Amino acid sequence: MKFLQNKHIIVGTIFIIFFATGVYFQVTKTPWVTLPKNLTTQTEENQNDNKRIFYNGKYYNIVKQKTFSKNQYSSPQMNISFIFPTNIKFKQITPQLIALYDPAKQNNDDNTLYIYSTTVPENSIEFKIPFTIPGSLKQTKIIKTRTFTANQETYSDGKSKLTLLVLRQKDQTIVIRIPPNPDMVSETITYIMNSIKTLQ
Repeated sequence: MKFLQNKHIIVGTIFIIFFATGVYFQVTKTPWVTLPKNLTTQTEENQNDNKRIFYNGKYYNIVKQKTFSKNQYSSPQMNISFIFPTNIKFKQITPQLIALYDPAKQNNDDNTLYIYSTTVPENSIEFKIPFTIPGSLKQTKIIKTRTFTANQETYSDGKSKLTLLVLRQKDQTIVIRIPPNPDMVSETITYIMNSIKTLQ
């Protein structure tokens, strides 16, 4: 009987201690677990500014990735397709010749990109193109593409210069005339070269 009395006294004492401790923390507003100050500050800053991340002791701004709008061109007559930026317009000159230009710029040959597509026997190097060639070939270099054998050819007569990109795949030959002001359509050239392909 005495053992049971002592047991009740011990349990009651423990209950009183826990109750008193809870009242103390509630009155003083002291947290049960104290986090490091720098960690709580970091959490508050992250909540207030979700455009930054904290890494290795420093804050870094989150840069939203820019997306570009694009259009797709496809022509059974030219047997090609490619993508180009939405700010660029195109005009079908002939069934085998297309012109691309930026309507925000002056629309002339100096700012216009031309693409000519035709079929030529695979082993032939003689074919006609609808562009005036000034002078003779001054420079040529191979360009790496995924599906075409491509060369960049530069012609000049000392006064004017013409740059062509010649892409060949079996009997399909594509000639891209780079305008004298290539900066006007530089993004368009990149789009085309990364996406152009034959339909058959």
